Amino acid sequence: MPDDPRRPRPVSDGLAKPEPVRPRSVREGMPGEGAPPEIETGERVIEFADARWTVRSVGRARVRSGAPLLQLVFRPEAGEELEALVVGRTLADLPETALSEALRGARPCRPVDQRAPFFEGTRQAGGRGRG
Repeated sequence: MPDDPRRPRPVSDGLAKPEPVRPRSVREGMPGEGAPPEIETGERVIEFADARWTVRSVGRARVRSGAPLLQLVFRPEAGEELEALVVGRTLADLPETALSEALRGARPCRPVDQRAPFFEGTRQAGGRGRG
């Protein structure tokens, strides 16, 4: 019986399967997938509001949309450290204007052993279940 060209061929005909268009994993190429990325340990010094600040990158992440994030710590010559999250791959790639904007919106560093409240900033008097 000759092969009918309208019938689909069985998978075992020896032909290679086409490569998928999408990545096999949605996390492919993201931090935590494959070999761990090298963490940048460099520092930069910026001038902001007539003070010198030392900036260092302490963490990286990637949001669902694929944008890379850097966690920065700003250390003044005197005073407490501040932290901020910015979009970028490395500290060296960020222009000084981006660092100044990040410092403008930075917050005091939270101690490592202190956990953030589940719904931070939602404590209010009254509401459901509160007599």
